[in-house]
Amino acid sequence: MLNNTLQILKCFYCLIQFCLPLDLISRDAFSEWMKVIRDILAAPLPTDMLANVDTDDLCETIWWKVKKWCLHILVRTFERFDNPIFVVSTGNFSIEYAQVVIVILRIV
Repeated sequence: MLNNTLQILKCFYCLIQFCLPLDLISRDAFSEWMKVIRDILAAPLPTDMLANVDTDDLCETIWWKVKKWCLHILVRTFERFDNPIFVVSTGNFSIEYAQVVIVILRIV
């Protein structure tokens, strides 16, 4: 199941990597994505996994990789869509983008 989650997160990252397609992702849907990402990041690592894995090998576990991709998504979202100057310069800024940024800030 975590492998599927990892693949879905990677696909979502690719979707929002260069632009936020508001015709594909509504503000409510994007808000739900951010809530899922927040929940994944807030979830503790399983204690049985922590007992069986050396601390040097934690970055190789699927749990760690899922959390890493959630952080990739958050970083890309803030890097790309939190700066109105960048978004205006590309001609993509709109009230809808501003509302999405506000939703992200409330959730995170």
